[in-house]
Amino acid sequence: MPLSYINQTKDKAWSGYRSIIKKIMKEAILLQEITPLQHVNVVLVRDESMHYYNLNFKGKDYPTDVLTFVSDDEETLADIFINVDACERQATEYGHSIKREFAFLFAHALLHACGYDHENQMDEAKMIARQKELLREYPKYV
Repeated sequence: MPLSYINQTKDKAWSGYRSIIKKIMKEAILLQEITPLQHVNVVLVRDESMHYYNLNFKGKDYPTDVLTFVSDDEETLADIFINVDACERQATEYGHSIKREFAFLFAHALLHACGYDHENQMDEAKMIARQKELLREYPKYV
């Protein structure tokens, strides 16, 4: 399973989070959401960069927690941008670990890349159910 993991934060502590992505991708392969050959690019950014990407590519003038850009290339599934500042804030806000929040953000983004959405209650329920399956190794207090 090809993976590019680009840490633009300059904080080496985030380097170890690559293993979380690999576990979730293996689970996604088992659930037949992705194939073992699909490449995923994961880029870790801070608020300032995420604000830029969200404004320039989505037209929203604020930093978000995660962005998914689905690829037109058959070999590459998506480029996923994770905002580590938002990850830290949300972990505190929701009362769970940063690792658990990071896992949630990646799983959420990966499911968007696989065509899941949460625009209505039925779609949201399907997405949440699949997220729970992807995150079964990451209980609230990992």
